[in-house]
Amino acid sequence: MVCAGKGISQSSLANGKTASPPRSADGKPGHKTKAKAGVSSSGFTVAWMTLVVVLVFLLDTASAKVEDSSTCLLIAGVYVLLGLFVYCRQRGSAGRGSARAAVGSRKSGSRSGPALRPASGQERSGGPPGGAAGPGGSADGGEGALVPNTRVRLNQLVGQAAAQGDAEKAGLLLANLSSMGWQSEAASYNLVIRAYAKRGELRLAEEWLQRMEEAGVRPDEHSYVPLMGACARAEDLAGAEAWQQRMVERQVPASTISYTLLIHACARFGKTARAELWLQRMIAAGVEPDAAIYNSLIHTCSMQGGVQKAELWLEEMQAKGLEPSVLTYTAIIDACAKALD
Repeated sequence: MVCAGKGISQSSLANGKTASPPRSADGKPGHKTKAKAGVSSSGFTVAWMTLVVVLVFLLDTASAKVEDSSTCLLIAGVYVLLGLFVYCRQRGSAGRGSARAAVGSRKSGSRSGPALRPASGQERSGGPPGGAAGPGGSADGGEGALVPNTRVRLNQLVGQAAAQGDAEKAGLLLANLSSMGWQSEAASYNLVIRAYAKRGELRLAEEWLQRMEEAGVRPDEHSYVPLMGACARAEDLAGAEAWQQRMVERQVPASTISYTLLIHACARFGKTARAELWLQRMIAAGVEPDAAIYNSLIHTCSMQGGVQKAELWLEEMQAKGLEPSVLTYTAIIDACAKALD
């Protein structure tokens, strides 16, 4: 039996030595990969031969005592281990072969040329950088599709710059938006106008109002209120009234915002008659006065000690269902105090 084992070992070794090397997909012998495969195959053959020799040795030893149950169990266990070893070895070889094939395909794909990458928004559409598109196309190259997000984003940047008091930056962003062929919103122009008016630069604020009209954007009340407020802060009541009158002439709807600003300015300068005149115009325009309007009128009377007039405004205020506030009663008390003096 030992001789038989040796014969089996020699034939197996001969088979291992004469095994043809693995070939690549194109039929050509491999190099490094094939060498590794040969070494792995030789190692597997040696291990298999070793197990066969051990098995033959055990069979030879147990030939005289076949009835020994422990020896039979040992032989059966060796057979099972040999089968498991061969099965696991085959699965491991198949898995490594699949991994090497996948790596080889990736390497061959990388050698075939660089991967194609999509063109940028500017290359696709020929539009401005940053994904913005011109009025005739979109950022993805579609014709006739406007990208609203770009306009919204630019309007937001205008608002941020204006809120920080950077009127120049806000104006530059708005000019860029117009140069791209998009019609800006009235709110964006109003932000630039307010930024300049807040700094007292009335000339530049008026220029942006003019540019707004030239661009075909209709001004609203919020376009004129910053100019009126700047004039009032500069103690130019006539200028504030002129802007209010211009707004009325251009049929821009007015609300309590602009009328309150004017009446409060008149009250601050002690112009009671002018304040009452603007109240009449306000009511004639169909705009109902609120508590702030009456508080301004009562404050005007308190500055001049007109107690009776202040009480009349208080009665009219209550008749309209408006609730007097602490400021209202404070102004009346102040009027009474000045009347006693």
